[in-house]
Amino acid sequence: MPMNAPSAGSAASPRPTPAGTASGGLSGDSPPIPVCSCFVLRRLARTITRLYDRHMARLDLKVTQFGVLNALAVKSAPISRLALDLGLERTTLSRNLKPLEVRRLVTIEGGPDPRQRIVHLAPDGRVLLRVARRAWRTAQGEVETALGAAFVSRLNEDVAVTQARLESLLGEPASAAPGAPAGHD
Repeated sequence: MPMNAPSAGSAASPRPTPAGTASGGLSGDSPPIPVCSCFVLRRLARTITRLYDRHMARLDLKVTQFGVLNALAVKSAPISRLALDLGLERTTLSRNLKPLEVRRLVTIEGGPDPRQRIVHLAPDGRVLLRVARRAWRTAQGEVETALGAAFVSRLNEDVAVTQARLESLLGEPASAAPGAPAGHD
């Protein structure tokens, strides 16, 4: 399903043209390249991350760390499984876990396999997560107000379909994080 732009009543902002496109191309003999989907989506990801991070800042939390805490509220998991579930590389997840462990929001202990480390949500993490979920709801509401709830719903559906199709091109299972082999840490 194609995505529709926000309604005419919403605030329109100028669309910056990425370098290397027809209207913002590089000088030289080579023809301009079309808009790069990777560039556009990475820019959008950075923008929405900043918005959610702004709401999490008073809790000294990043939205990426919130995602980790939220996943652990459902079930403790080995680092490799958690990385896979969150669509992160293990090294990125480890970077996100370090400050959470220092703040005693999560605990990490050995698993049944000596190569495995299991991450648990600590009691302080549960307390912070309750407050962080309110901050997340505020950020989510701001996005839905700016874009329209129906648009956000369609966007989320389109992103899920897009992700599944692109992962199939890579030969990866849905939501697999590169570099995260199942079962070991």
